[in-house]
Amino acid sequence: MADAEATPSWMEEAAELIAMGRRERRTIGDLPVSCRLTSYDQIYPIMELVHRRLNWPVAGWKVGAASKEIQGKEGLPGPAGGRIYSRGLHQSPAVLGEEFFIKFRLCESEFMFRLAKDLQPRSREYTRDDINDAVDLLYPVIEIGDSVFENWYESTKYYGPPADNVGGANLVIGQPTADWRSLDLPNHRIDLWRNGTHLRFGLGSAAMGHPLDSLAWLANLRSRMGDGLKAGELVSTGTCTGHLFAERGDVVRADFGTLGEVQVTFR
Repeated sequence: MADAEATPSWMEEAAELIAMGRRERRTIGDLPVSCRLTSYDQIYPIMELVHRRLNWPVAGWKVGAASKEIQGKEGLPGPAGGRIYSRGLHQSPAVLGEEFFIKFRLCESEFMFRLAKDLQPRSREYTRDDINDAVDLLYPVIEIGDSVFENWYESTKYYGPPADNVGGANLVIGQPTADWRSLDLPNHRIDLWRNGTHLRFGLGSAAMGHPLDSLAWLANLRSRMGDGLKAGELVSTGTCTGHLFAERGDVVRADFGTLGEVQVTFR
């Protein structure tokens, strides 16, 4: 990334506002018109500026808007990659209070992998086979998106939530599986429940056709960024069940079949 002297002042202003909202756990409304994004590529330099300001420990990475459904809802041209911060990791069953959120409890059921090997920057693109060899564990997770923006879908018109770490905030993690290669992940079903009522189901194919393809996409993104991915990092590969905006008092449960269940209670 360019040095600070070469960074446009409007990007610095946007990053400062987003970082302030994250630190103080409060909404910022909208970005001023003068520092709204006009290109999807601008989300990454702003995300880096926000990360520098927050300086929170990182546990890995996430893929947002991996499915065509979410890209259509948010008006986005494609997926985006953000960070998983260690402070946002919770073991299932989790009970999360108001202190963990700014405004939203956007629940998404996903597959998350742990890397056993580094995926260094390189000129040749990573493929599913490369990723298959680099992963050791698979986790079922509920990602809980949040944002400093007051209106999630309205602010996607200028790519606000994507610049705000693609909405990444909290992850509730189920039990790991080492024997995941025997599973048909694209056809693996996830059932989503709220307060005992079944809402919908999704398949692993929602994440770019295959969760490993989503991870490969992220590996290639970080390769182009120049840092790559590191052994031990977690990568969440995108929602397979769409968006669910939960409220205080809700109990959300994702049933991953043979992979187990993940549950979060919002108090």
